[in-house]
Amino acid sequence: MTQPTTKPTIQPTIPAEQQLHSHGEILQLVQLSDLHLPEQRALGYRGLDVDRQFQQILADLEVRFPQLDALLLSGDLVHHGSESGYRRLLDYLQDFGVPWYWIPGNHDDARMMARLSPQQPKVLSWNGWRLVLLDSSAEPDGRGSGSLPISELQLLSQQLQLALEQQQRLLVVLHHNPVSVDSPWQDQIMLGNAEALWRTLAPADAAGMPVMLLFGHIHQGRGFAHGIHRLYSCPATSVQFAAGTEQMQLVDGGPLAAPGYRWLELRPFDSGEDRRDPVESWLRSGIVRLDLA
Repeated sequence: MTQPTTKPTIQPTIPAEQQLHSHGEILQLVQLSDLHLPEQRALGYRGLDVDRQFQQILADLEVRFPQLDALLLSGDLVHHGSESGYRRLLDYLQDFGVPWYWIPGNHDDARMMARLSPQQPKVLSWNGWRLVLLDSSAEPDGRGSGSLPISELQLLSQQLQLALEQQQRLLVVLHHNPVSVDSPWQDQIMLGNAEALWRTLAPADAAGMPVMLLFGHIHQGRGFAHGIHRLYSCPATSVQFAAGTEQMQLVDGGPLAAPGYRWLELRPFDSGEDRRDPVESWLRSGIVRLDLA
């Protein structure tokens, strides 16, 4: 009698890590988000030359952070996902000359991004740190929300397990906010499966290991907490959204209307140190806004 065959279990492939290199004893990173570059530069975005604003930010970085180690671009890079917009962005980044890594947002074309920059890593590592770059643009609802597909949740689970086994700290980058930001219209378009994200991070809770998460999407530079974990959002390089509003409202005037970015400084984490310490023990971060007057 022929015995039934069973299909072997296919384990998800663990992606190769890309090692980051620092100019000094700390790792200097900058998060840029929500560029919204148009298909043609002359079109602008909400009446602004957002290409120029992005170039001004890069010029500011050259002066303010001459030892910058890498850029993290956290989505909504090109407003309608046009190839011409991405090619202009790639030219800007190539001229800037600092290693960069991007993820898509709800306004991006993830397939186009993968075609134009096919060697983008999903995992970065540096001196006891593990950085995971997630794509939250799956299952769009047509209004701005997106979700992490099962493959991204599996990747996060793998990397968390490795961080726990190797006594490392974990930093996660995604586009959509996985927590409420107290703006009803923005909370309606937050990460569609945020509960799945926090379930995936449950082993970190059990181990008492705080995880840091960076996101864009809300066009605001703020800090949040979810239990022991810390989350930081990033101002847009384009326009800023007012906080705590029922409907979408732009910040009109004042310092909070200016384009900006988030800087981060990571210090090495030795496996003999206590990873249960607050994230702030190992990481410094702040916001810079440009005065375009």
